[in-house]
Amino acid sequence: MEPAAEFDSWYRQQYKTVLAAAVVCAAGERALAEDATSDAFVKAFKKWNSVSQMDSPVAWTTTVAANRVRRLQRRRINRINREARTAVPEATTDSYQSDRDALWCSVAKLSPRQREALVLRYVHGATQAETAESLGIASGTAAATLNQARSRLHEELARNGSIDD
Repeated sequence: MEPAAEFDSWYRQQYKTVLAAAVVCAAGERALAEDATSDAFVKAFKKWNSVSQMDSPVAWTTTVAANRVRRLQRRRINRINREARTAVPEATTDSYQSDRDALWCSVAKLSPRQREALVLRYVHGATQAETAESLGIASGTAAATLNQARSRLHEELARNGSIDD
């Protein structure tokens, strides 16, 4: 099969998987996740000769998308911080809380590493060892990160009444 046709077939099979992971990393911001996913697949296409030879091209592409989400979020935060330093303070409202459902609000409160660990473990079905390897951390650290993420999600969801404690 020609490389472009091979990539096209793989793209069609994996797009939803990578997008779902990016949505989790982006704490439910679908537009941000779609941008990051598109960028990741463009990068995968440009490097398809080497990416296609990897053990898990979808894991590589998901990592690229997650990294892109983090970069876009950092840029937004930096822009907001710059604007806040020059703006006149106003009364603040918690519009984020009212615009998002309880799950995404809770996911947004996790650290980027906790979100990535959850994606690897529960979206991609990676083992604890594979999760640790993908994150570049020890297996015990991966276990602790996952445990902390689950605990924090449970606490947040219980606090806002989304689940019974």
